Amino acid sequence: MGALLAILMLLEGGPSEGAERAGRALMIGVDGASHLLIKKLIEAGDLPSLAALARTGSSGLLRADFPLLSPRIWTSVATGKEPEAHGIHNFIHVDPSGRRRLYSSKDRKAHAVWNILSDAGKTVGVVNWLISHPPEMLKGVMISDHAIPGSINRRLAAIKIFVDAKTRDDPGTVAAPERRVPFAHPPEWVSRFAAHVGNEDPLTPIPNPFSVGDGQPNPFATKYGKPAEGLPEALSDFFKEDALLARVALDVEAQLHPDLLMVYLPGVDRVSHFLWSALSPQKDSPEPLRQSPKDVARDSAALRDYYRHVDHLIGLLLARYGPDDLILVVSDHGFEARTKPEHPQGIHASSAARDGILYMRGPGLAPGSEMHGMKPADVAPTLLAWFGLPPAADMTGTRASFLRADALGSVPTYDSTPIERVRDDEPALEETIIEELRALGYVE
Repeated sequence: MGALLAILMLLEGGPSEGAERAGRALMIGVDGASHLLIKKLIEAGDLPSLAALARTGSSGLLRADFPLLSPRIWTSVATGKEPEAHGIHNFIHVDPSGRRRLYSSKDRKAHAVWNILSDAGKTVGVVNWLISHPPEMLKGVMISDHAIPGSINRRLAAIKIFVDAKTRDDPGTVAAPERRVPFAHPPEWVSRFAAHVGNEDPLTPIPNPFSVGDGQPNPFATKYGKPAEGLPEALSDFFKEDALLARVALDVEAQLHPDLLMVYLPGVDRVSHFLWSALSPQKDSPEPLRQSPKDVARDSAALRDYYRHVDHLIGLLLARYGPDDLILVVSDHGFEARTKPEHPQGIHASSAARDGILYMRGPGLAPGSEMHGMKPADVAPTLLAWFGLPPAADMTGTRASFLRADALGSVPTYDSTPIERVRDDEPALEETIIEELRALGYVE
């Protein structure tokens, strides 16, 4: 009977239901990637990696629910549940003592797909996923989102130029935090990560648009006709950090060859907060923050180059995977121009910025097809179905329709096993990150 059922499944076409998969899976999260800008850049021939994914697989939109806050959306992607169930609602919360705290992986009330697959004996690699600190002890490697605390003083200085002086205090400077806790598990990946930090060799052919040679004036050193202290360095850091994270993910893949690799690239979102209004009519911006045609051309070109840079990073990761593997590239939301002087240049608050991107490739996906109706919580059940694991009854998401896996049934929950984490005790870093979020306008 079992052999007959398997034959019937194969005759029906597509991936067989409940079958053990030979292929692996790669998921790349690109925070804040706009499907509208990507469409224009693909048509211009600027994004060959995403264009190839659309041509050989499927593309569409990933639609999140409001509010469009990255921690809640990316945790829904990882857990298959909505914020009410997984417990991550924002960047910070107030603990019982009244202290403002960053949400952490300890606040997540649901198992993520990496926990589920690890418990099932699969190897996983997780690099920089949002709200993944303290890192969890998995069958594989987890490098948390605290691996790069950021050049906080430069960023705060850069952020000041986008803030109305009458409505917000000068953020001042913040002491660099002391790193006291490993941000990776197994612990040896802390030193492996550190070794990549010093590698300045370009990873893509796209020059860093925010860096110039010594002694040369940087075009980003002024904004709105006044000095923009720290802005070129901050933007340049974002460019370098995405490359660093991709380099580390490539190392994890090479060393571990995991069944599932997940990497989160935050730079598109960060750069868009500073440059996005260059893509909108200047008459729609508050008058004090309107830019000259020269600055508009500069910012829009730099944003295009940043997308090209990330597309090349995606291509480097895709090169490690074959036609039998499942590929997903997703974003949590898009971008829109600011509406108030105290906002940064780019925001994501209304329906104009609601839709993120969804690119998928793998067996069962018709080349050049379109994927409609997927939500962030649908990603985790899709990954589980790919590996032949049933969804959980307490997940709100459902698998993508190309995976015909009805015979898998379901389980009540995956949240019954313990999650072991690295001990967490770095309040200095937590205060630093909260200050950066406050200066960006994410928290009061």
